[in-house]
Parts: sequence; C-alpha cells; structure tokens
Amino acid sequence: MINIVCFGNELHGDDGIGLAVHDYLAGMALPAGVSLFYAGHNGLNALRYFEDCQQVIIVDAMQPDGEPGRIHQINAHRYLAQLNDVNPLSSHRLSIPELVKVLYKTLRQPPRVELFALEATAVTGFKPGLSKAVGDRIECFAEQVYRYAANVQLALHSARFQLDAAGAGVEVCR
Repeated sequence: MINIVCFGNELHGDDGIGLAVHDYLAGMALPAGVSLFYAGHNGLNALRYFEDCQQVIIVDAMQPDGEPGRIHQINAHRYLAQLNDVNPLSSHRLSIPELVKVLYKTLRQPPRVELFALEATAVTGFKPGLSKAVGDRIECFAEQVYRYAANVQLALHSARFQLDAAGAGVEVCR
C-alpha cells in the first residue's frame, strides 16, 4: 500500500501546491494500492496517513531557492542526514523533517518516505493562489508523482508475487 500525502495551505500563495497536486491527482484513476490524502498544514494530524503502508510520498512546497517551479525528489533518510545544510521544506506547525523524525521514532514499522517538493516563488500569508511559475508546473509535477507511485506499486507487487507456470499470480513469502 502506498499513500500520497499532500501538504499545504492554499491561503498562503505557493504553499497551496499540495492542494493543487491533490486536486489534479484526484481527477485521475490511481493505480490499485495507491491512496491519496490531503493533510492540510498540520503535520500531527497527518500521522495516521503513515500507518499500515509500505511507502509514503509526501507532496509539499519547498522554500524559494532561486529556481521557482523546480521539482525536487528527496529520500527522507538522506534528507534527515543532511538537515543542517538544507532549508526546511515546510512552514507547517510540525515541519516535514520533524514529522518524519516523529514517524521513525514512534511507528514500529515506519514506511519508506519520499518527498516530492516544488520550489515556490513565494509563500505569502493570506494571499491565495499560486504564482505563474508554480502554477505552470503543477501538471508536470503531479504526473511525476503519479509515475513514481505507479512504479513503486509495480515494484512492491513484483517483489511479492511471481507468475506460476499457468500465468497466475502466486504469493512469494520471504
């Protein structure tokens, strides 16, 4: 099971990336075994989306760093190891790095976590709407998240099943 968890606040400019991606993906037929959630801007309330799954894909805005609309894909383990050198991804009450740290410390079997972030032009309080540079990249960004989820789901399924001589799926226990 894979969960795509989108974060953000549409009332704060480009911080609305998560909702825009959620809405785009909600209009698509997701692969079997992939679920989509909008977590808003409160990381603690999102903890439930990280339970009972093998993979979580976090979708969020990234603080401006000179190239608005640039897509970043970051493995959570590597990201946490480099936290002192990287700007936080989120301005939420519990930042994404803090949320991932809580997950790894509290869940018996935390899922693999991959972050997909779209670099913002500006996160402006109480100014709804995405900037043009970010808005123009939502479709491409959402489709990249979709492809990643589909590929991971296929890999998880392939690792668990193999075809028997008749071509039927047989579970492989390891």
